[in-house]
Amino acid sequence: MMNYQSFENDSVTPALGAPFFEEHLARYLFASKYAAHKSVLELGCGHGYGAYLLAQSAQSVLACDLNSESLNFARTHYAKSNLEFIKDTVIQSSGQLFKYELVISLEVLEHIQPEETSAYLTRIRAHLAPGGRAIISTPNHEVVLKSGMPIPIFHINNFSSRELKCLLEKHFTKVEMFGQIQKQGALGNTLYYLDRWNLRHSSFVKNFRKIQTKTLQTNTVSQTQRHPQKDFNPWKIEQGLGGAPSYQFSKNLWRQAGMTLAVCS
Repeated sequence: MMNYQSFENDSVTPALGAPFFEEHLARYLFASKYAAHKSVLELGCGHGYGAYLLAQSAQSVLACDLNSESLNFARTHYAKSNLEFIKDTVIQSSGQLFKYELVISLEVLEHIQPEETSAYLTRIRAHLAPGGRAIISTPNHEVVLKSGMPIPIFHINNFSSRELKCLLEKHFTKVEMFGQIQKQGALGNTLYYLDRWNLRHSSFVKNFRKIQTKTLQTNTVSQTQRHPQKDFNPWKIEQGLGGAPSYQFSKNLWRQAGMTLAVCS
């Protein structure tokens, strides 16, 4: 019997300035490039704004989650004719095993019990139509540990980017790895590329970056000062009306980035 459970605060809030929202939305923008005219299954849809974004170009989207509160929010704010939200686990499905051209599961792997990992990936593989793709993301635990960031209590199944690649290659024929980082130009990308051991998180580099950050803060609006928008429409960002998040997804920087994405087939 699977042991996946939902938590009150395990879904990202769809509001500009909310923790992790812009980074999370950027991953949906990345995934939307693969969703055009496709049948899409999302496992772990949270509040539903990502599924709504995918539905703008997809043929159809079935979005699953266990959190009833998140699903109620999604159905209220992101209803669309080609989008359906259902309460379902990320491990097993009691219904018929339908096939989809694209299966998406963003930041779910770290929430499930370690012994359920194989079942989770097996379900994704089973739902893939011939020639279909799966997009899976999870924090790069190596970077999380070295950066000193707190680990949420519901992150119980953590992988470094290298461990994730090895795991996925056991379940899929082809695995393309991407790292998500903020856009920073050619010099910044080069420094990231050279930092294969993630030395930028050492005490010396951190102190140097703190000095740089203080010089920039006078011209920067803190995310906590922004007003949440509960009815925020993610489609506006894709249309350029809200300012697209400034992130890039690099095949060269997947070992160094704090968030790892894999496109599997």
